[in-house]
Amino acid sequence: MALKLDRLQSATSIVDAGGRPSVQFQVLIQNAWKAIEDAFNALADAVEAIQQAQAAADAANTAASNAQAAADNAGTAAANAQNAADQAAGTQKLASSGTLGLTMTASDAGSDAEIMISAHTRVYGDGTSVAVAAGNVSGLSYSTTYHVYYDDPGFAGGTVTYQASTNAADAVQTGFTHSLGAIMTPAAAAPPSSGNPVLPPGVNLP
Repeated sequence: MALKLDRLQSATSIVDAGGRPSVQFQVLIQNAWKAIEDAFNALADAVEAIQQAQAAADAANTAASNAQAAADNAGTAAANAQNAADQAAGTQKLASSGTLGLTMTASDAGSDAEIMISAHTRVYGDGTSVAVAAGNVSGLSYSTTYHVYYDDPGFAGGTVTYQASTNAADAVQTGFTHSLGAIMTPAAAAPPSSGNPVLPPGVNLP
């Protein structure tokens, strides 16, 4: 609301006969000062109310931010727990898996040895299975035992990249590493040799 003060009228005496402020002038001045004081106090009260409202809004925003951070942390913890559970399930699924219909043949490729891997089925510990395409690993040494494996992060099978290592630890079925078994390459000019595939638990070859 706009502040409006009483106006000093031309007929209003400012002083009386004794030179003191007249009653009319005193009333006018007192009313004007009171109006100014009231307006100033109302303004101060409004500023204080605004400050309190801002403080409350800041506190509410902080509380909301903290709640959102807690929710985000809870979501992250839940996602991490789910990932850990999935990883544990995947580890168990892979560790108890094996192959069906797999043959591995190592032969003399002319200047080095080569391992041929047939198409086969990977049977996982949870009962699921995928078809895995045939492939080979070349450039190998003669008369050497190799552990054959491939990595399959999605457990999807299909076309994979076969690898062979003389270190058995490289072919341990953990993470995404799928072991096929071991095979010894033949000596130069020797007949081809066969490997021993990794079988699913409870499966034995005749």
